Amino acid sequence: MKKRAVTRSPAARRFASAFSSSFLRLGLYALGAAAAGFLLSAAQIGGVCLPAAIALTAALPFSLAAVFAYAGAALGYFAFWGATGAVEPVAAGFLILAASCLFHDVIPASRRWFFPLLSSGIYALTALIFLLSAPVHTRAVCVFAGKAALVCLCTYLFTGLSEKRAESVAALGFGLLLSGSRLLLLPGLPLSVILSGCAVFLCSGTREFWLASGVCAVALDLSFRPGYSAGAMLFLAALTCHYLKPRFAALRACVYFLVLALSSFLFGAGQTMFPPGVFLGTVLGLILWKPVQPLLAARDLPLDAAREKALTAASGALWSLATDLQRGCTSGLEPQSAAVFDKAAEEVCRSCAKWSVCWEQNAQETFRLLSRASRGILRRGEAKRDDLPPLFLARCCHIDSFLRAVNDALSTQLAKVQYQSRLAESRQILCDQYRVLSRLLQSLSERAPGQTEPDAYAPELGFRATGLRGSNISGDYGASFRVGEWYYLLLCDGMGSGEEARNEAMGTSALLKELIESGLEAHDAMQTINGLYILRDGGGFSAIDLLQVSLVSAEGFLHKWGAAPSFLKFGRTLQTLGSPLPPPGLGVGRSYGPACIRVSLQRGEALILTSDGVDTAMAERYLQSCGELPVRELAAGVVGSSEDAMPDDRTAAVLRLRLIESQNRTKKHVLSHINLF
Repeated sequence: MKKRAVTRSPAARRFASAFSSSFLRLGLYALGAAAAGFLLSAAQIGGVCLPAAIALTAALPFSLAAVFAYAGAALGYFAFWGATGAVEPVAAGFLILAASCLFHDVIPASRRWFFPLLSSGIYALTALIFLLSAPVHTRAVCVFAGKAALVCLCTYLFTGLSEKRAESVAALGFGLLLSGSRLLLLPGLPLSVILSGCAVFLCSGTREFWLASGVCAVALDLSFRPGYSAGAMLFLAALTCHYLKPRFAALRACVYFLVLALSSFLFGAGQTMFPPGVFLGTVLGLILWKPVQPLLAARDLPLDAAREKALTAASGALWSLATDLQRGCTSGLEPQSAAVFDKAAEEVCRSCAKWSVCWEQNAQETFRLLSRASRGILRRGEAKRDDLPPLFLARCCHIDSFLRAVNDALSTQLAKVQYQSRLAESRQILCDQYRVLSRLLQSLSERAPGQTEPDAYAPELGFRATGLRGSNISGDYGASFRVGEWYYLLLCDGMGSGEEARNEAMGTSALLKELIESGLEAHDAMQTINGLYILRDGGGFSAIDLLQVSLVSAEGFLHKWGAAPSFLKFGRTLQTLGSPLPPPGLGVGRSYGPACIRVSLQRGEALILTSDGVDTAMAERYLQSCGELPVRELAAGVVGSSEDAMPDDRTAAVLRLRLIESQNRTKKHVLSHINLF
């Protein structure tokens, strides 16, 4: 009897495929951890076994991979160090694995130092038992302390392997180099020589060749301890390849090995296995050259011509997209009176006996009469009997039904116009954001030089805020920050007062700061805030005062959107800046936007930003009467001058730029160059 074939559904097949794929990935990861633990168990310095494999077990979260890493480490310790040397690390590793099983779900991942310290403590307690079982001497105590510290450090470094951190990968590579000295391919030829030759050759095309040479030299000297200077030879070969810059990888490999071969006779390594070892390392590096070089070149890669071209193309595409979308944005939408009356006529007048008289024989006169009434109807949004001309009222037999039909058609038209206006507004916001992103990409594609001139001015800032009726919670919020040579002073006035207004002002201030620090211009950042206010649910807005001034030239711009007037004070001279504007969140287009005013603070002028709770006339009288005051006293005086004015939150922010003496500036500039070295 034949067995019936078992068929599985597509969902079952997908589940089986995903299960097998994840199971295979887990198995390969566990085998890799076991191999790493086995190899790290051979790490040694001066013949002393290092607990690097135990640190790898402690660094891995408790899982199958951690168990396999411990198993590989235990096997390696017994294979390389025998039963006598393996008991201590194997026992400590088992206790560390058990502690990882107990605490892996209890301790949060943010406490990265807990497991390194715990593992170091467990290893120290275990090693202390073996230390006290024999006569204690100074060298044994130093080795004991060094191993405990090494477990802590390596465990902390190895925890970043899952995130592929550079320091974690470097620590693992250094540990494998220390392990390679016990893995002999031929008598006198350890694996560490081959790996060192390969690593230095791969890094010879980058700026880190000297670092790779130094690390490999230290690893060879600590573990292999040859009678010649392996580090000097590796550094000389890498230095030659770095500055000769052979065009082809094979030619670079020939130059690299030739320099190593010649220098090996100069440094006394010609009669050893060093030349064959570095030859095998060069061949291995030549095999790995093509896949490894892109990874090495990607680190700290400057903006090249291809990336500039790609960013410029993306900027142009976004600008074209905004232009095309702008053509579909309509403005000035109004209800169509002809459509309103036509629909009412179709519903009411079509069945009337006077249809032919009103809408066929006297059609022009009927349209003229209704056109006169359309202005008042559209302006009010509702049709009444008094809006219709007397001649039309005398002729119409169904005036009440006609008015109801007109009002129904008018409400439909108004809803349609409102929808189209909202759609056009959303499209305009989207166009503006496309242009903002286009300008941002264009600025990123240009290689703008950093600030080369030292600061000529230092900011002095005074700030004073008072809540409504003396409350500690103010709906105004201020902030200051710096981007390059530009110093920004921001004052946001939330709608109303209290906790809700303060949260609104704080959110607007934080978002503006993030947008400007990301590379957006101040005007573009404020337009983005405007679009956010319009599109989000719940409404709400915050008036914005944003000062942007250079600490090199003391000149800048004051961006105002819906904020109270600001003041520029120099001595007894006072200038009022800004005029009342609608706040952001009420519309888009040319009629809505921030005002931009050029300002200069070179002579020591004080710029005062105020919220709408400060009475403008009272603040003007105070500022004209007071003399030169410190910025904090000036801010307190402006807020106090409007104490009996309108009930609202009152805030004043005062900025004055102090000229840095040329001698101090020169000294600061020189010290900054000295600190670089």
